[in-house]
Amino acid sequence: MTLPDGRDLPARVIAKEPELDLALLQIDAQGLAPALVADSRGLQVGQMVLAVGHPGGRWAWSLPGSSAVWQRRDGPAASQVPIIRSDVVLAPGNSGGPLVNAAGGVVGINTLIVGGDLGVAIPSHMVELSLRGH
Repeated sequence: MTLPDGRDLPARVIAKEPELDLALLQIDAQGLAPALVADSRGLQVGQMVLAVGHPGGRWAWSLPGSSAVWQRRDGPAASQVPIIRSDVVLAPGNSGGPLVNAAGGVVGINTLIVGGDLGVAIPSHMVELSLRGH
């Protein structure tokens, strides 16, 4: 894993959630501040969010003007999975980066692009539920 300061550190997979295409990684490093996590259930349509990523080997961010929280029907059982859809312009390489609110709290993990330019993120409360206990 490459940090913004250029350090390359080995990462270990601690937990996986294949249904959400999500993995929890651990690195050994000193002096890193943890990200603030916000409860995505409080996210409102129209609330400003910012996507952070590392596409093409360069750190980048995209600031959209609105967001929406909705349920996606997916899989053979047509289970309902909450996702965040925003007008963030994601690029390949943004997946796995945080979606943060205006206060800097992580409200989701960017996961895919739909329709060519709409970003989709896994809500922070689903990440916490899926990886709890690890």
